[in-house]
Amino acid sequence: MPNVQADLSEGFFAEIHEKEVSTNFVLEKHLHKYHEIYLLLEGNTKYFVNNEIINLNKNEAAFVKSGYIHKASYDNARYSKRMLICFTTEFIGERYLGMLNLLGKRKLLSFNDSELFNAFLKIYTEFENKEHQYLEQCRNLLRGIIIELSRLQDSPATQQLSNNEALIQSAAKYISSHLNENLSLHTLAKICAMSDSYFSRTFKQYTGLGVSKYIKLKRLQKAEKLLVLNKYTITEIAFDCGFNDSNYFISEFKKHRGITPLQFAKMSRENQ
Repeated sequence: MPNVQADLSEGFFAEIHEKEVSTNFVLEKHLHKYHEIYLLLEGNTKYFVNNEIINLNKNEAAFVKSGYIHKASYDNARYSKRMLICFTTEFIGERYLGMLNLLGKRKLLSFNDSELFNAFLKIYTEFENKEHQYLEQCRNLLRGIIIELSRLQDSPATQQLSNNEALIQSAAKYISSHLNENLSLHTLAKICAMSDSYFSRTFKQYTGLGVSKYIKLKRLQKAEKLLVLNKYTITEIAFDCGFNDSNYFISEFKKHRGITPLQFAKMSRENQ
């Protein structure tokens, strides 16, 4: 599989990938600063996207907004074929952010539109052939795809989850809504009526991250949003995100972003 980040120098990347899938094959979790449309052409996939587990079937797509934790697994499929379209906000344009936010909330995109499906194939062909002005054509096609996807009706809530899947999804949502509280492994396991060790294994199986690492990442992501608002002190943000020590928060944020919270806030203001 190619290095998407390396191939995204122009803000756009597309590929079709086929794979013979062994039992319980898992695509390693990841998180990145570009948006992703994952269109399943063959097989079926279980996808964890930002607190939710969705079952993805042939000719269905998942939209992964920039910054979303996500992981795919192929528990019941022997063969998988998918198209991946990755792009930055700068590539598609800031005026499309509202539609991207809408798709980010939906996550699962089910459609029966041959023209829309052909647009996916055409955008892949353009990127592969790289003829004159191919990036401009990819941008135009992508904008049309985003508009059409945003017009789709919300997918009906027909997702069938196993008992463990439903519990882990509930735990992930609980974490996101209680980030300023003391979120211990034992507390979360108790909520899911699991032993600590079983909950820990099961949570990582579906999310790709250990419980403590997942909690820390969600807290840092919340801190980013608060820093952009420029309404709170570093200490206030640290405590609101569940960090009991502002110095520890600054240290962890710097590891996460490569800059201090103050530097991040300043850069965000300058880019607005």
